Amino acid sequence: AASYEARRYGVRSAMSSQKAKRLCPQLIFVSGRMDVYKSVSRQIHEIFHEYTDIIEPLSLDEAFLDVTENKKGISLAVDIAKEIKLRIREQLNLVASAGVSYNKFLAKIASDYRKPDGLCTIHPDQALDFIAGLPIESFWGVGPVTAKKMHLLGIHNGLQLRKCSLEMLTAHFGKVGALYYECSRGIDERPVEAVRIRKSIGCERTLERDISVHSSVIIELYHVAVELIERLQRKEFKGNTLTLKIKFHDFSQITRSITQSQELYTLDRILPLAKELLKSEEGYGHYMYIALIYMALFLMFVFKEVDPFLTSSVSRIGRRAAMKRCFLNMLALSSGFTFIYVLVQLVGVSVFVDMDILISKHFYQNMIFYYIAVFIIFSFGGVCYHC
Repeated sequence: AASYEARRYGVRSAMSSQKAKRLCPQLIFVSGRMDVYKSVSRQIHEIFHEYTDIIEPLSLDEAFLDVTENKKGISLAVDIAKEIKLRIREQLNLVASAGVSYNKFLAKIASDYRKPDGLCTIHPDQALDFIAGLPIESFWGVGPVTAKKMHLLGIHNGLQLRKCSLEMLTAHFGKVGALYYECSRGIDERPVEAVRIRKSIGCERTLERDISVHSSVIIELYHVAVELIERLQRKEFKGNTLTLKIKFHDFSQITRSITQSQELYTLDRILPLAKELLKSEEGYGHYMYIALIYMALFLMFVFKEVDPFLTSSVSRIGRRAAMKRCFLNMLALSSGFTFIYVLVQLVGVSVFVDMDILISKHFYQNMIFYYIAVFIIFSFGGVCYHC
């Protein structure tokens, strides 16, 4: 990681120490203290649990919180954000940046907007104008390679992205094109998941010196693979998709993946695949200088296509999601009700707080309840907070 002072000189996280020193000769290197970071993260989470138990950690310094029915009965999301920021400063001597909006995507953007000690609110009425001015690089899932492709298509900001059709985006970017399409319109319906099933384990190695010699690259690849195996064993995790990411000295990078039918959890299976992914890179043997190697193992699930109204677990999930969207749209039309999300991010240890109006999942399990609700809404204009 790089402090704000170091970033002014062009120093970034995951940069080799050699290059960082060239950019900032007076740079001070501090050893990481993972045990301290974990301890502080636990203290932060203790504060969050005083407001809600629906917490979705993203990393040591990131998490989403659903404070719809918060324990303190605070009605305004922004007041929760202010209170959490204050308590973190008083108890842990850390500053926090907070973002308040009506979904995860905008809440995350808001949390980054006024770092390191800010509070930003994106109101639903302002969302589309705010998104229109966002650089395309700010959108979730848009890395350097995707951004370059979008630039070639004439897409540089949120407004230009919004003008693109769903068909055009999916044609160029596949399934993730649908995510770009919805985010550009302020739509993000992902819920806060308090319990998350681990889907991947990864590790990376930032090199002290940039390397380009083939034998040196293979040695470093071996070390990363060994560390990955150790993490897999500690977590008792097995996967079937191996991903290799190589970052070069100029911050360009390549990412390659391979999926196997058998489980991957031993060095004799993972290392040959990693070498194969490395060889698959065009121009292999003529490397630019490599600065970072990242390797991860993912557990991938494959589902057969099913009729959307069959009673399998997969179709029930899709049916409830579709019904929920229809119901919420009609509820908003009839009552003028809006949803509120909150996100809080800390500097050093970051936390996102997400606030939503929850509707019991049992509501969606029977179609007849749905039609009754529609009838009530349009007949009486009632407002339903909990069904």
